[in-house]
Amino acid sequence: MQAPDCRNKILVVDDEDELVGAVRLRLRCAGFVVLSAGDGRAAVDLAETEQPDLIVMDIGLPGENGHQVAQRLKSNPKTDNIPIVFFTARATAEEVDRSWKSGAAAFLPKICGSGRIAGSGALLKTVSDILDLWPGGDAHLN
Repeated sequence: MQAPDCRNKILVVDDEDELVGAVRLRLRCAGFVVLSAGDGRAAVDLAETEQPDLIVMDIGLPGENGHQVAQRLKSNPKTDNIPIVFFTARATAEEVDRSWKSGAAAFLPKICGSGRIAGSGALLKTVSDILDLWPGGDAHLN
């Protein structure tokens, strides 16, 4: 697993402030620099200007949904190489399939089987694994 350093910048995109705060805290404690956006437009703007190493994004966003935002990012030469992890409560087979089609590097459900929010440990491991594997290539984690 790659040890995060100041070059590992993560953009968290979600409209749930409490969740963003929890994810931000966990990632910062692990050594990542964390940016956040509450909607797709802000996410695209931040991705273009800040060039994060990875984006953690919800699907259910106000305005454009996460798939639409991912397609915009993947069609933009400034952001097409940034891996995207969908972290969402929409954990249906259809949403997983749509996520791969929109360019996701990984898909993590927010809700685990007991109805609780999934542990941030899985998110942290996925982020670290992708940063290890992603030299700008085409790694996908299931």
